[in-house]
Amino acid sequence: MIGIFFPIGLLILAVCLYWNRVVSPIVALVFAAGAILFPVGRIGGFWWAFISSDLLLIAAFGLVGWRLVSVGIDSLERENILAPT
Repeated sequence: MIGIFFPIGLLILAVCLYWNRVVSPIVALVFAAGAILFPVGRIGGFWWAFISSDLLLIAAFGLVGWRLVSVGIDSLERENILAPT
């Protein structure tokens, strides 16, 4: 029962990322596709959905992480929170 909340949480994350324009809409779509394929692969036992969901989620989390690292430091320097050395 509790295992279904992970893909539901990923879908909510995808909607929030799209709604707030934090990342590209394509990244939010990749999150949503990975979240939908996650239970299909695990519960249904389809190997193609199992592998596809893992690859899509790796790509989506990687792109969001890259966005946070690349844009986050620049915005902190502009707001003088993180002084450049």
